[in-house]
Amino acid sequence: MHSQIVPLGDVLTPAGEPHRVQPESSYPNIGIYSFGRGVFEKPPINGSSTSATTLFRVRADHFIYSRLFAFEGAYAVVPKEFDGAFVSNEFPTFECKPERLLPGFIGWYFSRPAVWARLAEGGKGMGDRRKRVHPERILEHRIRLPDISVQRQLLKKLDGVAARIARIRTLQTELDALVPALVEEIFRDVVT
Repeated sequence: MHSQIVPLGDVLTPAGEPHRVQPESSYPNIGIYSFGRGVFEKPPINGSSTSATTLFRVRADHFIYSRLFAFEGAYAVVPKEFDGAFVSNEFPTFECKPERLLPGFIGWYFSRPAVWARLAEGGKGMGDRRKRVHPERILEHRIRLPDISVQRQLLKKLDGVAARIARIRTLQTELDALVPALVEEIFRDVVT
């Protein structure tokens, strides 16, 4: 497997389209779950009630993180269903250079607690829970980056395993609902 060690600044470029907040507008908003669990929809930001003067539009496949919660894995790749959502300046956003880095690859890379800990070591702020990880720290971070073809192969394997795990969880949920109903049916006519 051919790979090279590169700073992320070689394969990521700052992104996010700045938009001046208009009082009469509403802005779809997303947040990032901690522990590498992706993004979630938040209530829209109302232009007349926010103190922010600028918001940033993100696009599908952008790599994004929360400065404040990076220490606990608030990193994600924006999925297609949230293309065009907005975030504050507390959510630095990057675009992958497509000839060098696949969004899914960086998403999986940042799902690892060892990476969060390494980046949090250089965080600034008071107390462990207030240390912000600034974009410069991300861009200086060095990773072993395989060729695009190898990234595709690895993603196929990882995404396949993740799909199987999701299916198992769905089946477990279905079983958890089915068993009590089955027990109730079996013992419905039993006199105690």
